[in-house]
Amino acid sequence: MPNKTSYSNNFSVLPLDMMKLTGSFLIKESMARLSQTSKGFYQFFKKDMEKEAIKKLSMYVLYGEEIKALSMITCLPERLCGRAKAIDYSGRSFECMPFQAALLAHDVTLWKKMESHFDNIPNGQAEKVKQFKEIFPNGLPDQKSYDFSALMQIISFSSDTDVLMLLNNPLDTTSALGQTMKTFRENFTTLSMNELFFNPKHLIKAFDTYVQQYDSWSMNQSRLFWSQVIGYVQRFLPACYAQALCQGLYYVVEKNDPLTRTLKFKYNSISYFPLNDSSALGFGFGVYSHMQGGETGMCVGGKEKWRAQRCKDNFEELCQANTSELFKLERRLYGDRQSVKGSDELTSRSRCVIS
Repeated sequence: MPNKTSYSNNFSVLPLDMMKLTGSFLIKESMARLSQTSKGFYQFFKKDMEKEAIKKLSMYVLYGEEIKALSMITCLPERLCGRAKAIDYSGRSFECMPFQAALLAHDVTLWKKMESHFDNIPNGQAEKVKQFKEIFPNGLPDQKSYDFSALMQIISFSSDTDVLMLLNNPLDTTSALGQTMKTFRENFTTLSMNELFFNPKHLIKAFDTYVQQYDSWSMNQSRLFWSQVIGYVQRFLPACYAQALCQGLYYVVEKNDPLTRTLKFKYNSISYFPLNDSSALGFGFGVYSHMQGGETGMCVGGKEKWRAQRCKDNFEELCQANTSELFKLERRLYGDRQSVKGSDELTSRSRCVIS
């Protein structure tokens, strides 16, 4: 009696049209299983399976899953040249190559580890330069922060009743304050969805605004800005920055600990990502991350001025270190022909070491 393998081998020599028709009904898991049964199926489904592999690799990069991403690249370095569409935790859609995805997400730790694998593919160094120039044809762009002045003004002049109403019901739009907050969310979402190269200046500016207004605002006004403005901006951080916040910026920046690549806060089991309909980040809380001893996680109320300043300083220093590495890469790839923008405040020297 014929065994299962012989049936599979017979099936794999069907006419091409029948193979295509059969393949159109199969999910990727079924394709993978059939590919393991015969050379015929492997060759037929190889292209589709590799497309899925590159898509998965790009997703791992955007999700900050370093070990899984590097494992797939080590297995087949040519995957660095594959293009796929992938979506990050914030809902941004990227159609690019894995190395490009890491560059756009500021994931310096990951792209630096990916670099050596270009040596294992034909013309790898030229390919790396080509990929960089494709997403940065004019070099790394100048970036500006979101203008929070309208929010700052209306919070400053709103009554405590309106502020409390919005704290208790973040989606309320019956007041001018609620309408302005709704407009902010819409505008910032549109901006972030179109800004594929991560711009850290938005969150830095939000922290600065909070610190500058702290002494003149009531506690409720500070709570509102922290939970619904700073928190909302934090919804659009790339995974690598969210991981740093979860681990504690104190550990990543001041102690130079490597990223542990977790999206659960250090002192509780709450996850930063993925976002869902019940996620209160940006509506009910913002993330505070600085010191050791439990000072990392969700914060419903506004933090004291000095604590917010330390959190901002650590985040900015991490961004400076990452941005500096990006400019170093640009200089290496372009050589003396490209003028590196050394005047950007995010390129200043940082004690944080990215390895």
